[in-house]
Amino acid sequence: MKLLLLLLFCVNLQAQPIEFIVAAAVGGPDDTITRKLISKLEEQSSLKFAIVNKPGAAHTIGYNYMNQSMQPSLMISNNTIVNNDLYKTSKPVFKLGAFSNIVFVSKVSPIKDMRDLVELSQKRQINFAHGGVGTASHKAMVRLCEKTLNCLPVPYKGASQAMLDLLNGTVDTFAVVSYGANSFLQNTSYKSIGKISNDDNWVILFGKNLSNKDIETIQTILNQTNNDFFTEMGFLQ
Repeated sequence: MKLLLLLLFCVNLQAQPIEFIVAAAVGGPDDTITRKLISKLEEQSSLKFAIVNKPGAAHTIGYNYMNQSMQPSLMISNNTIVNNDLYKTSKPVFKLGAFSNIVFVSKVSPIKDMRDLVELSQKRQINFAHGGVGTASHKAMVRLCEKTLNCLPVPYKGASQAMLDLLNGTVDTFAVVSYGANSFLQNTSYKSIGKISNDDNWVILFGKNLSNKDIETIQTILNQTNNDFFTEMGFLQ
């Protein structure tokens, strides 16, 4: 009986889709990249995925969910998180690419480039939006402000609200991670004025409770994928 129950459990586990945890706001870079990856993986394999949205606290909520879950799961994150305990139950599956942080302003802003931003900050304090304390954009923004700008950090839970506030003038500028930023780059309401680059910033696909076969399938597909696929999403190869 125990053997039968174990077999039934294993069959049920295999039948379940892999949870793909999105640890940031819907419509943001992580959400965009997740959906593109799912499309690619499902197109070239029999794997099935279910998106689970767990945004907030600089990916901590997503990691905590993954740590407590018994389901096979994946999550995109980056190596700027310093709390190693968050990684305790997951492991890297695939290194998607390096990234920078793109600085945006409203199209109607008189700021044309980073030099203009510096000059304006010499006249008054800049309201500089970021994606929340501990995020990659926050760390890049803090480093820039410490070295160059007179700025006031303004945290947001997601890129969408920050970009709306760029339009209404609540904030002067916003730093967005380069991966998943295509929708903003293609939006004529905004313009990019430069990049903030941190050393050795990587976006990594983490996994938990995946079978060796599933891991091998994911790695094979992504390894065989043309670099253009990753470049178009904002990854630096």
